[in-house]
Amino acid sequence: NNDSKSHSPMLTVSGSDVFVVWNDDRDGNFEIYYKHSVDGGVNWGQDTRLTNSVFSGSPCISISGSNLHVVYVHSVYKDDLSQKTEIYYKLSTDQGISWGDDKLLTSVSSLIQPSVSVLGSIVHVAWEDDRDGNNEIYYKRKGNPVGIED
Repeated sequence: NNDSKSHSPMLTVSGSDVFVVWNDDRDGNFEIYYKHSVDGGVNWGQDTRLTNSVFSGSPCISISGSNLHVVYVHSVYKDDLSQKTEIYYKLSTDQGISWGDDKLLTSVSSLIQPSVSVLGSIVHVAWEDDRDGNNEIYYKRKGNPVGIED
């Protein structure tokens, strides 16, 4: 679609596999998409839509083994029309062939720019948050080998 706008591309690499996530508005609102190359970025598979929301953005991706970890921001308007922004996590255990359900990581209203990194079985997530009136960096860590669990 020539009229769509793409933003916030992020990638991770493992050997000759390249994995990228981004958000774009080809379907009328911003959603997170994923794409995979098995030959170092020469050829690419099809786009896969990962979200179904009013607005999803600022995706980040990390790989550990065959597990792909994606975090992103999801924004909704509350009844008083103020915006609530939360961070969600999504996991694929088969290099992006299939994806699990979205998991809510945060429940405060002003979060931006999530980042994810994985080392072994430890998933690290950081983001910017102004819940106390100042932009601060927050961090969450989980040790489940197949993703963040409650």
